[in-house]
Amino acid sequence: MSSTDRVAIVTGASTGIGRAIALKLADTGMSVVVADITEDTRLDSEEGTTAEQIREDGGEAIYHETNVALENDVVNLVKRTIDEFGRLDVLVNNAGIAGRNKATETELEDWKKVVGVNLTGTFLCSKHALPFLSESPSGRIVNISSERGLSGAPNRPSYCATKGGISNLTRQLAVDYSEEGVTINAICPGPIKTARLASMGDDGWDDFLQSVATPFIGEPEDIANAVRFLASEDARYITGHNLLVDGGHHQLRP
Repeated sequence: MSSTDRVAIVTGASTGIGRAIALKLADTGMSVVVADITEDTRLDSEEGTTAEQIREDGGEAIYHETNVALENDVVNLVKRTIDEFGRLDVLVNNAGIAGRNKATETELEDWKKVVGVNLTGTFLCSKHALPFLSESPSGRIVNISSERGLSGAPNRPSYCATKGGISNLTRQLAVDYSEEGVTINAICPGPIKTARLASMGDDGWDDFLQSVATPFIGEPEDIANAVRFLASEDARYITGHNLLVDGGHHQLRP
C-alpha cells in the first residue's frame, strides 16, 4: 500500500513539532487530519495554517478543533476522519503541555490539566482510533513522549509523570494490539529548536547546545523524520519501542 492511500490524524498539529509531523506525512502522500485546540499558527504566524500549507503544497488535509482531554471531542475527531476519508491508518499523539513547579508548589488543578492533555489525551485518541486502525493493512500509532519520560527533570513532576505514562502505555498497547497488525511506538525527543524555545534567546541555546553530543540542536523536522519512518511499512516489525531522538542528550545528562 502506498502512502497516497493512507490517512493520518496528528494531534497538536498547528505549530512546532506537530506541524512538522503533519507536513512530513502529507509530503509522503498521506491525507492528514490536523487536530488542535486552535487552527491559529500562533508562533508560526507568518505562515499559513498547517492544513492550508498542506493543500497549497498539493496535498489533502482538513482541520478539526479538538481538545484531546475531552472524550466527546476525540469521538467527533475520529468520526469526522472516517466520514471525510473513509479510513484511518496512522495516529500521531503529539498534543501536550508542560507544567513547571516542584511537587509541593503544584496546584491540583494544574496537575490534572497536564495529566488530562498529555496522558488521558493519548489514551482517549488511541482508544477511539484503534478499532479503525485495526482494519488498516498497516495501522500505526506513534506517541510523542519525551526523554524525560525515561528520567527525571527539575521542577517538572506532572510533565515527567505523564511522559513516563505515555512511554509505558505505548508498551502496554503494543502487547494488546500488535497481533491485530497495529504497531505502537513512541518517540522521546530531547532538546528541539521549536519557536517557543527559540524565544529563550542565545544564552538559553548555548546551554542546550552544551547538553547534547551533536554540534547542533535538533529541529522539529528531526522528530518528523522519525515519525515518518515508524509510520511506514519499513517499520512493520518494530512495536512497543521508545525511540530516543535527542542528539545524545541522555548520554551527557542522564
